[in-house]
Amino acid sequence: MQKNQLQKIASYCLYLVIILIPFNARHILNFEKIKAIEGFRENLSWSVYFFDPILIFLFIAILLIHFSHKRVNFNLKKVIYQPLFWLFLIIILNLLLSNEKNLAIYQIIRLTIAIGLFLSIRFSLRDKKVKSNVVLLIFIGGIFQSLIAALQFILQKSVGLKIIGESVIAPNVLGVAKFEIYGEKILRAYGTFPHPNLLAVFLVLSLASGWWLWTQRNQKIKSLYLLAGTLFIGVGLIATFSRSGFLAAFLLLILFLLNNWKKIANPLKIVFAQKTALALAGLLLILGIGFSVYKLVQPRLCYNCPEENSIQLRRTYSTYAQKIITEKPLLGVGFGSFTLILKEKSTELANYGIQPVHNLYLLIATELGVLGLVFWLLFVLKYSHATKRNLSNPFFSTLLVFLLVGFIDHYFWTLPQGQLIFYLSLALQEKLKVSMA
Repeated sequence: MQKNQLQKIASYCLYLVIILIPFNARHILNFEKIKAIEGFRENLSWSVYFFDPILIFLFIAILLIHFSHKRVNFNLKKVIYQPLFWLFLIIILNLLLSNEKNLAIYQIIRLTIAIGLFLSIRFSLRDKKVKSNVVLLIFIGGIFQSLIAALQFILQKSVGLKIIGESVIAPNVLGVAKFEIYGEKILRAYGTFPHPNLLAVFLVLSLASGWWLWTQRNQKIKSLYLLAGTLFIGVGLIATFSRSGFLAAFLLLILFLLNNWKKIANPLKIVFAQKTALALAGLLLILGIGFSVYKLVQPRLCYNCPEENSIQLRRTYSTYAQKIITEKPLLGVGFGSFTLILKEKSTELANYGIQPVHNLYLLIATELGVLGLVFWLLFVLKYSHATKRNLSNPFFSTLLVFLLVGFIDHYFWTLPQGQLIFYLSLALQEKLKVSMA
């Protein structure tokens, strides 16, 4: 097969993977074994997702392209200087010492797939057309997910898209994410993700995609369409009622304003000078909408309410994580084993309260040890180019935001789609450069 044909196959596989990432359609291989388990059980499930076979085709195509025009020259010295090499060495040692080897093997496969996507995107994005198409697909995916999220919130139930991974959700379904406002339980929107928080970070990545498209000089998409799509994604984000999502979006907005304040300020000066009354009316409308949205989301912003126990649970998880780290500091307790260890050690937590520690860094340190955390951070830092030029790159801003969100949640490590979203942002921030001066 010719190189050009392989490149087309790789590009189409990549596009299809980007389209399928939001869809939680999968087959759980050990469903009968885990269905009766209460609480968080994602790390115990062995699932095959719709995007998995496409990813395998993508990896094969990339490898064939790479080795078709490069002589294989194995350089051991070069390999041992790579943090990724040491990370997987720690993971293998961790596996040998783990009491849950089957679980650890599955988690290793999922991490390998996610990092494989990262490496494949870095290779594929050398083509400018592929760059634009990938970003556009993420943006369109965000609009589609926001539509589903809006319908779920309005109807307060799932909308019948189980075939593409939508969860069966309703306010009265046990275990479904919801909150209480004025004595009534309100369903949080899932889209086709397994949790609203995961939908929220995907929508944040979609907002960054819209930002990048807006910065392109030769964009074919009109700014009006980008603005409308961005606002609609914002509606979908509100429907998730995700505090970590709100924080991520707020930080991304601040970084956007800091990087583009001159481009935004000049048009505003013209509007205020020529159409002051219209501008003031628009400002009042925005403030009114903002106040209404605040009243809607305010219950989710209440951290000290009597019925709000998520903060206390986070503290409890963190306390146990720190104890586990002190017991096995170097190599950890086993990949994916935190909830199993927590269940053995905890006395005050009910079964539904057994969840991973809501801190990405503590979770990695408990499962892979401090050494695993150090080499994972070195791997991320190696490809995070904090240059002056990169500060204006929306995907670099998104990566920074995701790393901050890692202090308050775990899905970038525990959920396959969360892993793919994180490594997607890592790949995009390195290769995509903003072209507007």
